[in-house]
Amino acid sequence: MICFEFRNREFVESSGSPSADIYLLANRESETFELHFSTGANLIECRTAERQARSIAASGIQLGTGERIGRGYNLTINSDGSGLPERLKKSVPEAYFQKMY
Repeated sequence: MICFEFRNREFVESSGSPSADIYLLANRESETFELHFSTGANLIECRTAERQARSIAASGIQLGTGERIGRGYNLTINSDGSGLPERLKKSVPEAYFQKMY
């Protein structure tokens, strides 16, 4: 797995185990990204990271070696929820379409 930590409003490749409150794991074998939030992350950071992670899952991300990985990977979001209302735990498109239908 390759780890990207969310620092200064962007994902940066890291070595070793993640130390940031928000991080993205790329699994090449299963072609998936896992976005993780810890309880120390605030709502604005979480939403920003989620939007960027969805973008990365669609177009990929460049590694330090120059290789691009992740285009078309599936994204799963793992969060403890830390007291958020149910309506805020969903992405904007999910909440919007659920309201319409």
